[in-house]
Amino acid sequence: MNKRYLLIGGLLAVSVTACAFALAGCNQTPEEQVPEIKETVRYSEKTNPYAEVTWQEIKDIDDWSDKILNSPVYYQFEGSYSEAYQGNYSRTYMYMNCYEDGSMHATYGNANYYGFWTNVDATGTETLILHILRVNDQEYNHGNYKSVCEAKTGDFYEYQVPVYVLDNGGRTAFINGYHYSPVESITVENAPDKYILGDDFSTEGMKVNVIRENGKSMAIDKDSYGKSDCRVQFSGFDSSKKGEGEVTVTYINTEITATYPYTVMGIKSVDFNFEDATKEYYVGDSFDTTGVVVTATRDDDEVVEVPASRWKVKGFDSKRSTDKQTLTIKFGEFSDTYDVAILPLEFEGQIDGKDITIKYLSTATCGLYGEGYPAKGYRFGYKQADLGDVKVIILSYTKDSEMPKEEWQALPKTYNMNLDNGTYEVYGAATYEIPWDGDDRNNYEPMPGIGGGTTFRYIRLLDNETAILSYRYYYDSNIDTFKVKYTRVGNVITFTECLEQAVQGSGKNYDGLQKVWTLNDDNGTATR
Repeated sequence: MNKRYLLIGGLLAVSVTACAFALAGCNQTPEEQVPEIKETVRYSEKTNPYAEVTWQEIKDIDDWSDKILNSPVYYQFEGSYSEAYQGNYSRTYMYMNCYEDGSMHATYGNANYYGFWTNVDATGTETLILHILRVNDQEYNHGNYKSVCEAKTGDFYEYQVPVYVLDNGGRTAFINGYHYSPVESITVENAPDKYILGDDFSTEGMKVNVIRENGKSMAIDKDSYGKSDCRVQFSGFDSSKKGEGEVTVTYINTEITATYPYTVMGIKSVDFNFEDATKEYYVGDSFDTTGVVVTATRDDDEVVEVPASRWKVKGFDSKRSTDKQTLTIKFGEFSDTYDVAILPLEFEGQIDGKDITIKYLSTATCGLYGEGYPAKGYRFGYKQADLGDVKVIILSYTKDSEMPKEEWQALPKTYNMNLDNGTYEVYGAATYEIPWDGDDRNNYEPMPGIGGGTTFRYIRLLDNETAILSYRYYYDSNIDTFKVKYTRVGNVITFTECLEQAVQGSGKNYDGLQKVWTLNDDNGTATR
């Protein structure tokens, strides 16, 4: 059996300490305990031929592309890193081969790592150490390159080691390793074998096991089937026509396969059931698939539910309120309709002691109705803001607003909205949104924003002397705040002193803030 397989691309599994991710590529199901192994290949820093190679030299010493395909592997490590806030969607995978000649090569996303390994320390004790010298065209971790492996018992893997993988923020992934043994075979259990025309390929309930030459096995993580991080790939499935077919399961970068049959059947009829479907929505709501039940009768007379991903909804639009909106649910050549209403969100409260109702007429406009107002009320624009402790709307004067300017100037612009009981309160702080033009962000924020900016930027005037600047980075829920003193001349305010700051994301201080702002009471914005 060829013992030279390296997993490349985005294929192997992992765990990350900061994110508490389980090994992404596999749920390990060992058939036997890892035996105590006496090393047959031994290297110390004195005996490893790569130990005296500099980080500048090591990339060019070997043909690493040829090694990936043809050089015997002694240890293999695998793992990934993923930002917790991004779930599984941003995983970056590391694959590492420790070759029998003492060299080491790893891939991590688009990065390549080079170095060597030792499994005997200066005292002659068996201690596996990864010596990473280079990443792409740079010295690895500023010369701090030794990573000592710890024993990992009780599952398929034998070693665990932390690896510094990113310069930005000092991310560390824990990758897992074992004495390399080639894959001998794979098995497939409980594979879906009946489909209807147009169905997507399914791995629901399937179990794929990988058996190595040393007798150990593991089950591939079902959540990774068919994805770039998975060791197995599927081919041969076609649901565009009726008939029988065969799916081939291949262990990546090998010729080791397993097969299983499937059948694609036609559809005799389709039933649409809207009895429990949501019939009333509010302005700004998203369509709710819950309660819409679509079932298809196959050629074999079995009735199967059609998942929401297979059918389409046409006609839904919650941007504006309406008493009746007809929706069409379509599956293949079959369709049916039902009606929904888009209701305006309504909030009740008082302004200057008068009972007033605020309605969200659309996602961009609202109406004010009640005592002292015309029967038709007044229409304004609005923006919604999550200020951390409260959710508010900020009114703006538009071309359709008919309220006299003097009355508008005296009208509170910011309201605390309570979705739980449909009430509002006049928000005590005047609030202004800071727009971002994309080209001059440093002049608006204390920091450019890691990875792409902020989701909101607001100045809140608490009284005639103090204000709060608050902003949130797009990737988390942390709100950075600066409480400052200010002076005001007309619509221009100037920050004069920082009273408090709670900076969670930027690491910057008051000195980095833009100090002078112009406030626009007509549209609730602040510009420098």
